[in-house]
Amino acid sequence: MCKNSIHTTGAVASAVNELCTDRGSVCITNNESVHNEPLYCRISTQKAIYKIPYQDILFIESEQKKSVIHLLKKTICVSVPLYRILEVLPKETFVQTHRSFIVNLKNASSIDKSQNPWTISFFGSEQLAFVGRSFKDNIMQIIRPTLDLDTGK
Repeated sequence: MCKNSIHTTGAVASAVNELCTDRGSVCITNNESVHNEPLYCRISTQKAIYKIPYQDILFIESEQKKSVIHLLKKTICVSVPLYRILEVLPKETFVQTHRSFIVNLKNASSIDKSQNPWTISFFGSEQLAFVGRSFKDNIMQIIRPTLDLDTGK
């Protein structure tokens, strides 16, 4: 097994990929549930192995050459660059909002557009993520279909 690895896992195995980083290779296993939706990711580091349900991830932040995974009650620091993590996360749930942030949109409770940069709040948490200037249009295109303003839904 690799020094640092990320595994996305569900009920039925579908693919295995191996990526290289500065500190060795990152093993990524995408397994899907019955509905073809990944349920969790497994991250192996030299110190620990974590099994993290996607629904528990609020956001992932880049700090220097490491990534910090922010959960509701704790954070996990891994030596994997942000762009490598983004490659394996479900695209319909996780979106890059800033050069240093990936956000789980299912856990986002609000986007405050009055501040610069925009801030994203999360259900049950005081933590904030940011929306960079160059990501604003993309974020609005992603969330606009979920806001049905004509029917009030």
